[in-house]
Amino acid sequence: MCRTTGSDAPREEELLLRDSAVFSVTAEEWPDVRERLEARTAR
Repeated sequence: MCRTTGSDAPREEELLLRDSAVFSVTAEEWPDVRERLEARTAR
């Protein structure tokens, strides 16, 4: 695991490792993104 971002939560750095990502989806992109997500979760 890698720690990608810091946290402002007290003691979080001592308690857990976090591997996270941030995504941005526009309203225009959402229908296609939703369709792909639904297809992936239906498997």
